Amino acid sequence: MNAKRLKLFPLLLAVLMLAACGGGGDGGGGGASPSAGSLDTSFGGGDGIVTTPIGTGAFASALAVQPLDGKIVVAGSSNSNFALARYTATGALDASFGSSGVVTTAIIGTTVSAHALAIQPLDGKIVVAGSAQISGTDSSFALTRYTSNGDLDGTFGASGIVTTLIGTSAQASALALQPDGKIVVAGSAEGAPNQFALARYNP
Repeated sequence: MNAKRLKLFPLLLAVLMLAACGGGGDGGGGGASPSAGSLDTSFGGGDGIVTTPIGTGAFASALAVQPLDGKIVVAGSSNSNFALARYTATGALDASFGSSGVVTTAIIGTTVSAHALAIQPLDGKIVVAGSAQISGTDSSFALTRYTSNGDLDGTFGASGIVTTLIGTSAQASALALQPDGKIVVAGSAEGAPNQFALARYNP
């Protein structure tokens, strides 16, 4: 190793030690930065955690962050209905959405669950996809679309709801929005054998 490289070692060691100690750009009097992976205590009730009771048997399975204001939209199920909640960037329920921040939607069927959501970039409408057991053991793709304040969008499907039977039983688990506004939904369809299932909807 030549002399030039040896002279660089003390400088490199100093940089590594500074990084390990959290920088040093605070003038020497700042507190330690939160470690990566630690709970963000500025979110929720000071512990980084938010819980919201919604009926019985509630679970969340999808979320998206609104790009303009950082609000968080979460979708899942409660009492065999689609269930949504919207939170501010700090984790408080957003009172301007639905009923005190919560929306539930009954869809024909005994077992209904939401598994995916997306937010339309131009108008902030919220598209949710999942499944609904419509008769016997048959279930279908189920989609809903909401306005930005949580009302069902009457311009979409039948009063904001669309169901699509694929094979003997189908469940949607993912969705994406195309640049032209069309909605692509993916999941599974029971058959012999089970299959990938995709459907595309007009906006």
